[in-house]
Amino acid sequence: MHSLIVDTSGQNLCVAVADNEWVICRYNRPQDRQHGRLLIPTIDAVLRKSGYALADIDCCGVNIGPGSFTGLRIGVATLKGLCLASGKPLIGFSSLDALALRVQEQARLICPVIDAKRQQVYSALFYSAGNDIRRKGTYFLGPVDVLLKKISGDVIFTGDAIRLYREQLRTGSGGRVEFAPERCWSPDPHSLAKLVYGRWKKKTFISAEKIEPLYLYKNTCTVVRKKK
Repeated sequence: MHSLIVDTSGQNLCVAVADNEWVICRYNRPQDRQHGRLLIPTIDAVLRKSGYALADIDCCGVNIGPGSFTGLRIGVATLKGLCLASGKPLIGFSSLDALALRVQEQARLICPVIDAKRQQVYSALFYSAGNDIRRKGTYFLGPVDVLLKKISGDVIFTGDAIRLYREQLRTGSGGRVEFAPERCWSPDPHSLAKLVYGRWKKKTFISAEKIEPLYLYKNTCTVVRKKK
């Protein structure tokens, strides 16, 4: 199975072509506020470098969030258009799932934390299940102290919000706390390929017509006309 994977949820622009869960070719570099201009040319360049054309791709995968509001719209809209035009199946995945997969370990609660601004974090709780992860409960948006009330026992944290809330996270779970290395605080092409391949095997596709970014700040992710 060959997949085209796109992640525009954060500062990095990530585009990869994978064979099953193995990355064949990738682009993963910081491109702050340039995703809209660079995404289509980067997809074309990565496909050409991989030796595959869009016709050779079996499915596409895209990060639906949480993350940058504008970045998510760019990535989702682009893959939506490609899949509607080509008829390719589409897989949507969450930034939080991708982060959890990077630090997958047996018998360990995994808690990715992404800075959501406004003194809040995006988060979820995961545990290992063989070669996969399982989410425990729903995706979370709120203050760290509220998140910590959901955690008991040993836990490993990952994600960029560690930079802001390390001490609070260290003392709040009541169990042994570990922090993932900083290199694991953002999704990488290898974890994305593994995530997309796992969902391909389970046929967990999303209709290209219905796919939407995962906005946990639902009431604020709207365009409001300024009052005169």
